[in-house]
Amino acid sequence: MILIDPTACDEAKPRCSKCVKNSRECTYGATDPSKDWRRNIVTFNASEPTEEQDKGASCRELDRPAAFNNGSRAMVPGNSSAAFSVPAQLPILMGDGYGIRDVQALSHFVDFTGNDLIGSHFLGNLWIQDGIQIAFNVCKPPVLPCGNLLISQNDFLMHAILMTSSTQLQHLNPDSYEEHRVESNKHLQASLRSFRGALNSPTYVTNNFEAVLATTFLFLMHSASNPTFDPSQPGMDSFLQHACGLYDIVRYNPANVPRSPFAPLCKPMLLPDISPISGPGYDLSLMIKTTNPLYTDSSFGCYEAIIKSLTPILEIVESELPFGGASPDALVLYLVHWLSFLPGEFVILTNSHDTKALVIMAHYYAALAFVLSRWKKGWWWLRERPVFMIEQTNAFLGEDWEIWMKWPISVLKMCDDENGHWGFPVEVDRLHEVEAEEEMGVLLSVDFHPCKLGDESWARKIASNR
Repeated sequence: MILIDPTACDEAKPRCSKCVKNSRECTYGATDPSKDWRRNIVTFNASEPTEEQDKGASCRELDRPAAFNNGSRAMVPGNSSAAFSVPAQLPILMGDGYGIRDVQALSHFVDFTGNDLIGSHFLGNLWIQDGIQIAFNVCKPPVLPCGNLLISQNDFLMHAILMTSSTQLQHLNPDSYEEHRVESNKHLQASLRSFRGALNSPTYVTNNFEAVLATTFLFLMHSASNPTFDPSQPGMDSFLQHACGLYDIVRYNPANVPRSPFAPLCKPMLLPDISPISGPGYDLSLMIKTTNPLYTDSSFGCYEAIIKSLTPILEIVESELPFGGASPDALVLYLVHWLSFLPGEFVILTNSHDTKALVIMAHYYAALAFVLSRWKKGWWWLRERPVFMIEQTNAFLGEDWEIWMKWPISVLKMCDDENGHWGFPVEVDRLHEVEAEEEMGVLLSVDFHPCKLGDESWARKIASNR
């Protein structure tokens, strides 16, 4: 997920003075990275929806009994945290727009929400300790008198934390759904206002890397928990946009990653590509080659690279060993992590409702839905999205693309069968073995992948320097 270069440059210019002085190739290349930063980073969340585009559809999804929704157990982690002491700075921050509802939301985050977010299954107190501490990273004002006491540096992270807590409460309490939705949206807007300004400065991001990274993770999870699909107009799939934003934020700050508590989530590791000769991966390759054969598709290489990388994930669904022998939590994390490697042009195709891109993503969501349907613990913010996206995509594509949507729809039908598996039932004892085991199964094959899918230029460069 990160782009690592051992050479350090001292200026954000096409050719920095240090590289000129030492007569070496500048690592920044021919493009001014400050401009590249603003183009790739600032815009990735610029169109974040302020309201759900289809409230009715979204509400129906919340009320609809999804095949893999295990009620409160799927929403709230079973293990609550230790006693939490509200940081002393909170009363000061309350004077800056925070209130009693925010104290309650923060308490809920520490007791429940923070135990079931990206990384919390493996890194313990990542969010309820490190995340909270980073949010309360405060300093004395450089000029203002001491009577002003402390100001928050990372208010965008605090608002994102409160947004996430309110979003979970929104899902957990149908009776107060609207109340929590308003709170969540309020904090979303407050966080975005501050976050956009922060992202305009690469220097600020470098100096506050952990807060920026944590906030982006929270935006990613928020967009996942509020799926929307509006084929009537081009839009932004915020889930994919934030995943790509994560890649770029980490890419531009490789030196900050090792020191971050989020470092284990930023490793650029993927399963080796597989050229499919059968199964759903082969069907996708056939779709790319045979649909619109008279039309020269400039995105052919992009499609093929994504399909080859997606094939190992699709094969897990058909594996005789549940979850491919991997920890289900690790597998879900890998599936989310995989999105960050999608090239920008593919995300653009998805946002423009390109039919081939939508079918490919439907296959991805089918694999994700299948894993979540067999693993009832946690991932509350992700559980509604796979079924919603597959059903909406299938309805949008219609009968003409029915043959290419056959596999994702078949997987959803298996999700409806509690004991369903690809061709045979799952033995409950084997699921218990998977839950207890520490082996990574199929994920043991993950390898270093320092670039986006379909872009091997950096892989070749790093290989040549070894």
